[in-house]
Amino acid sequence: RFKSAEDYFRKRTRFGEINEFFKYQIISTDSEFYTLPFLANPFRAAKEKASWPDRQDLSYEYPDDEPAKQGSGTRRSEALGHFAIAYDLVKDRVGADAVILDVGCNTGFFLEQFHNKGFTNLHGIEPQAKAVEYARRTRPYLTINEGFFGPRQNDLPCDLLIFFQTITRVPYQERLFDAIARSARKYVLVS
Repeated sequence: RFKSAEDYFRKRTRFGEINEFFKYQIISTDSEFYTLPFLANPFRAAKEKASWPDRQDLSYEYPDDEPAKQGSGTRRSEALGHFAIAYDLVKDRVGADAVILDVGCNTGFFLEQFHNKGFTNLHGIEPQAKAVEYARRTRPYLTINEGFFGPRQNDLPCDLLIFFQTITRVPYQERLFDAIARSARKYVLVS
């Protein structure tokens, strides 16, 4: 949403500069909470980062009986709708053998949706140990690694780098933009 024609021009110009900097297309569908695709709270980052490995939350499995945050339906139907929008943006851009990396994949729910569409080279990185263990046990066809996106040892060159509501959780001190530039070969999807 844009407040005026000037606001529209300023934001679209900034998005264009971001795409020029990285030399590939960055697609963002997140307009609900942030005005630019890469805003995070740097004052909260260190505390939040320290809390992730020990969390026990598997809410990204999107239970069928949990009401949606907005509107009607369930969180699962809301998440599947969210995936459908993101998938429509990339389905003609990457082939079934493309390397896909989901940052902050939790239990691999969104990677599983790609798997259901015929994609085979699916990877995730997640700092929450319990979620990684769950993903490995229930979705053995995915490659999920425990850790944070940003440090070089966690780099994975990929055709499609995706952030399903997670880019704002990557602390800038982890050199987010450098990690994106090292990892993404073709597309970045910020959803």
